[in-house]
Amino acid sequence: MPSDPYFVLGLRSDASDEQIKAAWEQRVTAAMQGNNLRLAQTIDAAYEVLRDPVRRRNYDRTGIVVPAARPALSAPAPAEQFSAGELRQPRRRRRRRRNGRAQPVVALVLVLTSVAGLFSWFEVTGAREASLNGSTTADFNDLAGADAVPVTHLVLDSQRLLPLPAATPADGGFTTISPARWDPCRPIHYVVSGEAPVPDGRTIITSAIAELSRDTGLRFIDDGTTTERARNHRSAYQPGRYGRRWAPLLIAWTTPSDVRRLDGDALGIGGPLAVRSDGREQIVSGIAYLDTTQLAEIYTHEAHGLELVGQVVRHELGHAVGLGHTTKAAVMYPTMQRDGPFDYTAGDLNGLAWAGGGSCVGIVPGP
Repeated sequence: MPSDPYFVLGLRSDASDEQIKAAWEQRVTAAMQGNNLRLAQTIDAAYEVLRDPVRRRNYDRTGIVVPAARPALSAPAPAEQFSAGELRQPRRRRRRRRNGRAQPVVALVLVLTSVAGLFSWFEVTGAREASLNGSTTADFNDLAGADAVPVTHLVLDSQRLLPLPAATPADGGFTTISPARWDPCRPIHYVVSGEAPVPDGRTIITSAIAELSRDTGLRFIDDGTTTERARNHRSAYQPGRYGRRWAPLLIAWTTPSDVRRLDGDALGIGGPLAVRSDGREQIVSGIAYLDTTQLAEIYTHEAHGLELVGQVVRHELGHAVGLGHTTKAAVMYPTMQRDGPFDYTAGDLNGLAWAGGGSCVGIVPGP
């Protein structure tokens, strides 16, 4: 593969972002029509370099293509041990304020083997913000012999299902859980389990999903209800329940008796399930768990009870598409905000636009 991404896309080094995107779309479409997946991957890799301002500047300065940026590491927390056979996901804990003070927020990174949760710095929309992040991927092809683990392959899709929203021209940073994103050229199926603690629970979810779709450019398909219950560790592949496809995003009304991470004052947990194939990482499933006991109390006793339940739902769905916590007032702020905002703000919207900007090369289960 030529190392020069400009050469791969047939561009000059002073090409604009619009020219880069147009060249990528033209060439990757031609490669797809010629059934040349290897060439399409080369084109896609070149585009990933040039669409990232940091990687592009580095290449322009040094002539070296560097890997996608990873968090800088410092002060690793103690690791937790898990057995192989299930894919894990980060647990993003939403906490209530007590006596006007924010309670500590804990983010645990749960993977197939021992991995430490890492305090890291991400450069986001021109500002540096702190977040708790770590790897959230597992390579299914390295788990031969484990139960219900599929062989995966790459599929090149033709085009996005929905247009990619533009970034909001306003201040507002965001953080991400990992570099992985959903495939915008395949629909995201979701299911709902448990009993909502409010009369309009299903409507709240439907409305939040519609907003998420609008703000990410990802298409969601409602697969109805499921008998799958929320649990501490969820597999991304459950052929006995969902067939030979990735398990749908699970939105669950649940309690700490089913999910111990909800014990205490956590209102919800959300996060993506990502896999790796041929060096590519992609989100293929996820969770959004909602504590019915505490949300029922909020709905009953808070002045904006219904809006606050919606705020928590939007927060956890934000995690499910890959967003981390923000340090400014926003839906993705780590504690509930009694006076709002109840809808996604500028920083949230910029993050959601990023989340929907993945490439159209899908990782699918099967030979």
